[in-house]
Amino acid sequence: MRSEDISPERRDELIEWAAQRIYQWDMVAPAIMLFDGFRPISFVTSQGMHMLAPFTNLFTGHPYATEIGYLLQDRKNLDTLVERLEDMIEEEERERREARKRKAEEAAQDAKDQTDENDG
Repeated sequence: MRSEDISPERRDELIEWAAQRIYQWDMVAPAIMLFDGFRPISFVTSQGMHMLAPFTNLFTGHPYATEIGYLLQDRKNLDTLVERLEDMIEEEERERREARKRKAEEAAQDAKDQTDENDG
């Protein structure tokens, strides 16, 4: 099997799966730094994943290590994973800004309501 043998749909599933796990473990920044550092040797890294796949599958309970190893043979897939992680960070920041904005609007409305009650 080669990275080209993985269908685009399966590639997207694996990238999303990996991105979600990295995000859940709150390891986005270290992962991006690691992936950037390993980009020049992504093929060698993928071969190491093939070697460790039986142990990874055994200890993590996730049978995706072999497929991710094939996925990482192509640097474009690594770039796509990094882009997805960066998008997840941006989405989180956008949600935080919106929540702060809503909270500020609610506080302003509460202050206005209290002012109106005191005046009336």
